[in-house]
Amino acid sequence: MGKTYVDVSNKRKIMCTAVISVISIVLFISIIIIMHKYKESLSVPAIAALITLDLVIFLIGFWTAMQGGRTIGCFYCRNCDKEFVPSAMAYMRTAHIFRVSYLKCPRCGKKSWFKKRKTES
Repeated sequence: MGKTYVDVSNKRKIMCTAVISVISIVLFISIIIIMHKYKESLSVPAIAALITLDLVIFLIGFWTAMQGGRTIGCFYCRNCDKEFVPSAMAYMRTAHIFRVSYLKCPRCGKKSWFKKRKTES
């Protein structure tokens, strides 16, 4: 059986999410190292600009990783037999263990550990 469009699309999304996340982590750490190495020669406005840039890079990487984890595939509720994608705030505030997250089902309202699954086409 061949790969479906959904499998290929999800694989591309996962790769893009991973690449953006890794690049942002590397840039985040690099800017911190550069600031530490050249702290005596940097002016206060330059330090403020680098800290702001570092925070923006961190937030872009965090948001990309969070959105990828939330939207690639869906969660399955065994109670009401429904697949759903949680809101961004609900996903950020929950506990995650690999492909399982503690969420509240939007249909039945039950809080439980929901397993991530591939989206059906």
